[in-house]
Amino acid sequence: MIENVTKDFEEIKLTDVTSNSVDRKCIQMLPEELLIEIFDKLDQSSRIAVSRTCTEWQRIIFTDCRFAKYNQLTLDHDVALEMDLEPVTLAMSPKRKFGVLRLGDVKFGQNLEGFWEKLAQTVQHLIIKEFCPYSIRSYFVAEIISKFKRLKTLDIENFFVDAQIIRLEKNLKKYTKPWSSVEKLIIGKYETEPENYNFFDNMMPNLKEIHFGTYPCIDEELIKKYANKIRSINISDHDRQVNLLYKMGESPDFQLNNVDLRLDSTVKYKQLIKFINSHPSLKSISIFSDSFPRQSIPKVQKLNLELASVINSFSPLKEFPEIRELHVKLSNYDSKCFFGHEIIPCPKLESLAICNFSSGDCLTCNQCMFQSFPNLKTFTSESCFESCTNIIELISKYSTKLVNLTNKYFVTENFCLNDSLLTWKEMKHLKSCCLNPVGTITEGGLSNFCDSCPSIEDLKFYGAINFSESMFNIVTSKLKRLRYFCVEQRRVVHERIPEGVSFQINKPNGRSVYCYRFL
Repeated sequence: MIENVTKDFEEIKLTDVTSNSVDRKCIQMLPEELLIEIFDKLDQSSRIAVSRTCTEWQRIIFTDCRFAKYNQLTLDHDVALEMDLEPVTLAMSPKRKFGVLRLGDVKFGQNLEGFWEKLAQTVQHLIIKEFCPYSIRSYFVAEIISKFKRLKTLDIENFFVDAQIIRLEKNLKKYTKPWSSVEKLIIGKYETEPENYNFFDNMMPNLKEIHFGTYPCIDEELIKKYANKIRSINISDHDRQVNLLYKMGESPDFQLNNVDLRLDSTVKYKQLIKFINSHPSLKSISIFSDSFPRQSIPKVQKLNLELASVINSFSPLKEFPEIRELHVKLSNYDSKCFFGHEIIPCPKLESLAICNFSSGDCLTCNQCMFQSFPNLKTFTSESCFESCTNIIELISKYSTKLVNLTNKYFVTENFCLNDSLLTWKEMKHLKSCCLNPVGTITEGGLSNFCDSCPSIEDLKFYGAINFSESMFNIVTSKLKRLRYFCVEQRRVVHERIPEGVSFQINKPNGRSVYCYRFL
């Protein structure tokens, strides 16, 4: 039975609900259960964004018992903090205890008696979006953060420069050890001079971990001073940082322990290997590069490649025994054979994403690729497999441990999904599946797919041509764990299936599935 629950407004897609452009009145018209269901599907960053879209979202998030474990409070744009405002009122509720506070560009009102004190009782992770350079704002920031005596993690998302450090330290000195409890520091972008390096020691004497983002002015003296505390660092292709990498590889003074190292753009791999060998306790390395490394780099766990040249083999993967995540994007590709007709065992690889493999239609190459990654859990392809009609069949045959599958933006419609659905193998671990386009499929193919993937909770079909009400019934009756279903329909096939709106299907077991259909 299909019950319309959103008759007076058009559908709001999940990708839109985090935007400030969304009509807030339209959001307020959504049923509370639908708001809750949407919020439950959002990732962490989208939850942060949506929580400040309007007070309706905030009320649902802060008061519904189902989100009692959602313990992050975000105070950001368009929020002037006063006691009579709903975000403050909700945060003051004795039923809510927040462990994470994200402080953005807000106006700090004077009439907030007890507000910060209540948050300080439970907040252990403070995220500061960006320090304002003006002294009056720094004064308020210092006054507020001095109240958080239980902080364990301080996260500064954006720029942290000399003027802000000096002003903040000056204001913080008025308070007794305001950050003495901080053990972990995360800085997105950092720029300072050596005379201010003692800021961390002065303000955070019990600091154990530092995570540095990318910025050209992280230099060797800073690295030397905090080498035993640095746990992650990004090195970009900026000349100064490349030279820093070289020096760290040459000098015994640079000993980074248990560090996650991320390298952006091109690097000289011989120097990188020298650096790795001189730092035996490196934890993992992520490389963002425009070429496939040819040297053996055993500690690399993540590779993100944007290749400008033609590739006909993935044989360099043999040199990465610890590889767990691989993302490959092609910008200039004209060869159908890309994997070299060779199986390259990578038993630890769990996440694979490929983009712009539009001519990657060699059946043998595709078969070898999936056979090389027997423990693959997440596979994402975008603009790939122009005319390879066997790709889904290969996935279901060789990637039986998949949890997340996204296959979208095929170049042509030669892709034939229904044949694959009819022969789909059992994938009992698959929970999330997005296929685009699905084209014309049959009830038999859809039924076999649902029987083969009984654990699916999130299902999205785009580019459907003949999706009927009986097909809706197959999906919702066979997939017992289904919580979210989205289908994009190219033409109207049944007047009872609403267009451009959200609707709810009540299942016999008392659970509901929220479905979305749009043209």
